[in-house]
Amino acid sequence: MKIQSNLIVRHVEKPKTLLEFDEAVLTSFCQYSLRNLVSSREIDEETMQNALNKSMEICELAGMNIERHFKKRFIYDAKNHSISLDWRLSQKALNLLFMQLPIQDINTAKWIWKLIEK
Repeated sequence: MKIQSNLIVRHVEKPKTLLEFDEAVLTSFCQYSLRNLVSSREIDEETMQNALNKSMEICELAGMNIERHFKKRFIYDAKNHSISLDWRLSQKALNLLFMQLPIQDINTAKWIWKLIEK
């Protein structure tokens, strides 16, 4: 009687379906939209962009996986036929971003505190 053996083939690259699954999992961590934050408060885009850059730098220096916390998205505006950039953030990235924002007034401070408590 001959014993049948199965060969285990090691894949050097992940199959496309696994890459898509990985992408879906990473995307699920990022629930907050930077674009909505800018439009919901009186924080100018440049200030928010500076806070985002500092947050990403801190994440990278701390050895964290940036892709798990910051996802770049492109949004198509059919009315204006334009594409704009948005960032999706995880809860940790959002909290880190808030820590980088300058406190302009008491209302901004209260808004940040309320969002961090969630």
